Amino acid sequence: MTRQRIFISYKRNTEFDQPLAERLLARLHAQGHDVFLDQTMVVGENWVKRIQQELVAADFLVLLLSEHSVQSQMVAEEVRMAMEQRKRSGTRPVILPVRVRFEGALPYDLGACLNQVNYALWRDPSDDERLLSELTRAVTGLADLPAPTLSGAGLAADVPLPSANPRAALGTGAPRGPLEAPEGTISPESPFYVTRLADGVAEEEQQHAGYTLTIQAPRQMGKSSLLGRVMQRAQHAGKQVAFVDFQGFGTAELADPNTLYHQFCYLVEDALGLASELDKHWAAPLPPLQKATRFMERRILPACQPGGLLLALDEADALLDAPTSSDFFGMLRSWHNMRAMRPAWKLFALAQVISTEPHMLIENLSQSPFNVGTNLRLEDFTREEVMQMNASHGAPLGAGELAQLYELLAGHPYLMRKALYLLSKRRHTLLDLLREADSESGPFGDHLRAMLARLHARPDLLMAMRSALRTGMADTAQRHRLMAGGVLKESGGRLVARCPLYSLYLTRVL
Repeated sequence: MTRQRIFISYKRNTEFDQPLAERLLARLHAQGHDVFLDQTMVVGENWVKRIQQELVAADFLVLLLSEHSVQSQMVAEEVRMAMEQRKRSGTRPVILPVRVRFEGALPYDLGACLNQVNYALWRDPSDDERLLSELTRAVTGLADLPAPTLSGAGLAADVPLPSANPRAALGTGAPRGPLEAPEGTISPESPFYVTRLADGVAEEEQQHAGYTLTIQAPRQMGKSSLLGRVMQRAQHAGKQVAFVDFQGFGTAELADPNTLYHQFCYLVEDALGLASELDKHWAAPLPPLQKATRFMERRILPACQPGGLLLALDEADALLDAPTSSDFFGMLRSWHNMRAMRPAWKLFALAQVISTEPHMLIENLSQSPFNVGTNLRLEDFTREEVMQMNASHGAPLGAGELAQLYELLAGHPYLMRKALYLLSKRRHTLLDLLREADSESGPFGDHLRAMLARLHARPDLLMAMRSALRTGMADTAQRHRLMAGGVLKESGGRLVARCPLYSLYLTRVL
């Protein structure tokens, strides 16, 4: 049997994931394979560097997917690093997903990576031998994983679901409904959504027949959730909605114009559920950009009558370093302009999500789709919005306690919701949460570890972050990327960590 290097990714401190990972480690190691599990690292070792090295060297990534791990930011970061390495190497590591007592839908970002990958299914320890046999056959090249039938809706979510219903009334004394974990997508009926100014502005703009919305904010600010609400509102108004997530585009696709525009048009046609006619239209002797515009005008827009089309684009920042970015964004700007010139485009609507400042995405601002229409900038929650969130969770904190938590997290939407969820579930007291906040084994440990891993993946950003923490300054390009990543912000003319929790953690580990 050929010796293989295997990386096992799992969620720490879980009832089923961690014990299964440990058993797989022992059994695969006994077969002669070189197996990495993060528990094998020694005290004091640079764990981020070690994980990066192991993923680069791995032939296979055994990915344990449970109801907990699919919401883990660190697991998602390991998948992202593995996908980046696979793009560089062309073949490795091969991802071998194992569903661990989990047959539900994957979050759509993981689904973009894993939806076409075969998987194994583990329901209880009686499946150990079968699972080991399936993994052994996969790593030795004898067979792919089997992809068994799931009992639940085990498909990736196709679009970012809206976070919640912003019109839900405030309650007092008890949560507005069953508590919902802060990770992942939330149903449209959820009462835990916090309404912000951008919600009202978006709703007002969507009263027009055609519109252009740009939703801009750092990571984990609710951009995709707001986009989901925009999409839902457009559907209710009679528009057809085509959602395209640029996370699913590889480096090669983004670099080659013909591949980029062809794949983009294919995804739009597919999202609308139309029979494929793309290749027929693509045969025209025109440059790819003109083919795409012609395809939209002759195939897509007529199919969306009478209500028109909403083109919803998520993670447009993926084009940031692509040589095709200026032309692609210029095309979107031309589509916006065509509303006033061509009747076919009058009902065209565009909603796009970005983290980066627009001038970082396209140099010629006269060709930018980001400085036309309406720009919706999402900010961290205000104290008043945090009070609303506290009330929706049954008011686990009094005013003074809530002020303490706000001072630590500065209104960070994800972290505030995570904290209030844990406090409402009585898994932590406020004193324990504040004391353990910056620990990698504490309540925010998964989030902090993933953030540090992202920084280590880019040495230039790591150096810029150190500089910002020390001097309040950083080079322009790195500053914009760190702000888009939700790690830094500007305050009083200086760069500071986005919240005191980040400052505590990053000052200690960097």
